[in-house]
Amino acid sequence: MRTGFFQELNNEFSYQIQQLRNETHADIYSLSFQSACPSQSEVNDTVSGEWFLPAQRTENSPPIPTIIILHMFSANFCLIKPICRQLCRNGVSALMLYLPHAGPRAENGARKQLRRDASFFLKMFAQACADTDRTCQILLQQPCVSRVDLMGVSLGGLIAATTAGKNPLYCRLMLLVTGGDLRGIMKKAFLARNLSKAFEKSGEKEQQLLLQDLHQIEPLLYAGGLAARAASGNVLMVNGAYDKVIPPENALMLANAIGLPDPGRANVLHETLLSGSAFRLQSPCHRFDPNAPQALAPTCAEPLHWLASGHYSTVLYMPPLLRLTADFFASPSPGGI
Repeated sequence: MRTGFFQELNNEFSYQIQQLRNETHADIYSLSFQSACPSQSEVNDTVSGEWFLPAQRTENSPPIPTIIILHMFSANFCLIKPICRQLCRNGVSALMLYLPHAGPRAENGARKQLRRDASFFLKMFAQACADTDRTCQILLQQPCVSRVDLMGVSLGGLIAATTAGKNPLYCRLMLLVTGGDLRGIMKKAFLARNLSKAFEKSGEKEQQLLLQDLHQIEPLLYAGGLAARAASGNVLMVNGAYDKVIPPENALMLANAIGLPDPGRANVLHETLLSGSAFRLQSPCHRFDPNAPQALAPTCAEPLHWLASGHYSTVLYMPPLLRLTADFFASPSPGGI
């Protein structure tokens, strides 16, 4: 394992938790600490996140689960914050962690460099895994936290799969539009086109080193560490049947490696109605028409869901996805966790 990748966490570190604001259903705090895997950038190495706790809790309130949520590459937090608020409404807390070089951790030019520099991207990924683990350590020290779960969306899902596969402390894991085989995803995804080109243009020796580092962060490598949690119903995947960023075959690679049964995509149906776009799955677990508020939401009965959507159009499923997420993390687990 090369220096700088998955360094051992130092248990002696400081952190700060400060109240930011109060909302109707959530009291929101900031969490900050120094990165467990520093990049030599003061801005990027100051890790931060927003912790959403159900409103009006007191010191005598019982401890509750807390879910760390990792966002997508685009650093669009408009999708993550509604999930945090929905979880609060269902009695559990959520912490939106800013990934390296995103949000308040973004330095000038870093976002563009992530798209073009394979080595820079791989170091970001390893740093994100270490920062997530340190966040987990901090949360487990809090008397209001009963357990720590993990959720990731897109790039955040790739990081979450690797992190949870390495670390058994995360009790439940939800992956939204993510998969396995990072090298294959880099080749196929239009967003990673420049990154893949840079990888191919690197010299033979450098490419071998990059492949070694890529192997060390590959979600498929650590999928076996999720098998027991998957067998007890504590892993959930939701993917788009028409996803061209993280294609269905890559989602299936990860699901199969984890041990999640695939209900099959033969029943996925996409149709256009005169009244507007509608997306529907014929399986009773997946059926949603954005124009019909009475539409049936997905349930946690099956651990692998296929939405009739692409990568970004999963946002059309936001209402049932919010309910599915809350049900998964707030309900009693079949595995007793």
